[in-house]
Amino acid sequence: MEKGRACEAYGAEVLKLTVGPELFYVLLRTLEETGFFNASRHTPFGIRGVEPLGAEVGREVTERYGRAPDAVVVTHAGGGNVTGTARGLLAVGCANTRVVGCSVDLSGLHMAGNTSLTAAISLARTLPRDHVVVVQETEYTGAGKHHNSQLAFARSRGIEVRRGDPRDNVPGVAIVLPERLDQVQSVPLDLDDLRSSYLRNAAAHLPVGQWSPADRTFLAADLKVDPDWVAAHTPDEGARPRPTTVSTAWIVAGGHCGRCCPWPPTDDGNSPGA
Repeated sequence: MEKGRACEAYGAEVLKLTVGPELFYVLLRTLEETGFFNASRHTPFGIRGVEPLGAEVGREVTERYGRAPDAVVVTHAGGGNVTGTARGLLAVGCANTRVVGCSVDLSGLHMAGNTSLTAAISLARTLPRDHVVVVQETEYTGAGKHHNSQLAFARSRGIEVRRGDPRDNVPGVAIVLPERLDQVQSVPLDLDDLRSSYLRNAAAHLPVGQWSPADRTFLAADLKVDPDWVAAHTPDEGARPRPTTVSTAWIVAGGHCGRCCPWPPTDDGNSPGA
């Protein structure tokens, strides 16, 4: 809401939509009707504009602490912010920095505020005391997604909201908030599962038999694996994507070539790949 008002203050027309397939459909239709330039962050050009954030984090942490950040935790939704931040870090030499994309359990609650900060608390407990963890993007609290609004809406829909063990969460039934800091836990997501999902999506949009050597080289680089891994995990001709469930996760996201890796994704609708 706040972002929309800011755009309107500068004279822009704002189309308000829910977060779903219609968001991208209306975007594409509007571009077709108006001929305007697509300045969305969810394009390769837009993601390029996020890269300076990662570069700034890498440079400032190195200058202040004499070492590159050990981990940068980024709230993960469409994946553009994670991707741009990761590329920016690489551009300034932070090749060993761990990029951690985190999301709430999307099966029961929409993205609420300070997701990356919460994940960083869980991650920091597993690291040596002298490691540096950077939290990038906690702006959702100011984007109409404050957790109080989310929880009030849940209560109005008959969802039980209480404190206790978060493992007792039941999507659509109960939201259980942690009582103690040690109950704040993240659930790692297997990156190889995401990489395989990425390849299945690629095959669904461009048959494997039509993949060129350049396509395979790109996929290997984008997935951060060697070409042999891509060859071993390439789906059979005609294979269809299977649904996957994304929970609170640590995800490293990559980019999209636009040919065999379309945007937005069609596998689980949340993760752009590994």
